[in-house]
Formats: sequence, structure tokens, C-alpha cells
Amino acid sequence: MVTEIANRQRRLRLNRKEIAALVAKTFEMEKADGNVSIVFVGRRKITELNERYFNRDGTTDVIAFSLQDDLHEDQDYLGEIIVCSDVAADEAKARGLDATDELYFYMIHGLLHILGRTDEDAASRCRMNKRARAILRRFRKDAARNASGES
Repeated sequence: MVTEIANRQRRLRLNRKEIAALVAKTFEMEKADGNVSIVFVGRRKITELNERYFNRDGTTDVIAFSLQDDLHEDQDYLGEIIVCSDVAADEAKARGLDATDELYFYMIHGLLHILGRTDEDAASRCRMNKRARAILRRFRKDAARNASGES
């Protein structure tokens, strides 16, 4: 698995090694494999992309471009995820959450989209968010255990 990471934002400090490990944990828990690109951007860029590709006004937290269709089914490249650090930082501050965890939650949400999960209605959105939070909790738990030297 190859994860390309591009940082086009200045709001949050990124740990590329941790991001790649989180992608690997997500793929492990979803029993998936493939290559992805993740781009971290600010509010202006994600608003522009949201308007250009989805004809929606305003900002959003994450956009996922899946390449899993008939034209690309034999390729290992699954797609690209665009994550907005400004939305993550603002939402985290408003809700008293950790900004990095909020950013990672959006990233996992995008990964789940390119792996085929959808959130078109309230029930599927709830299931998808629950799964993304479970992956993030597991990732943090495993990282804490590894940092303390536990097996």
C-alpha cells in the first residue's frame, strides 16, 4: 500500500508517518488494500472543489474521489481524498474536541467512501460515522499501547 500525502494548508501540524499508519489501520480493519492520495487543504480550496465538482455552494469537511469504476477496476489506485483542516479545527474548537482527531475522522470518512461505503441517508450516515469513530479509537488505543511498550 502506498499513501501519497500532500499538505496544502497551514492551520494544523501534520504527522505524515501517523497519517500513513492511520490509512494502514483503516485498510486493515476494512480488509482492503490499495493506493490512495490524501491532500490536506484550507477552506478556500475545498470550497472551490466542492463548487466545481459537485455544484454545491460553500465549504465541506472532506471530498472523496473514488476511481473504483469499470474503467479503473484493474488498478491498485483507489482514489484521492481532500480533507479541510480549517473545518476540522473550527469544528473541534466549537465542540471541545482534539483538532487532529477531528481531521483524522474526516480522513477516515473519505477512505470509507473510496472503499465503497455510502452515507446517503441518516441511517447509513450514522453507521459510517460510527465505523469511522471505531477505527480512530482503535488506532489511538494501538498507538498508546505501542508507545508504552505493551504487546
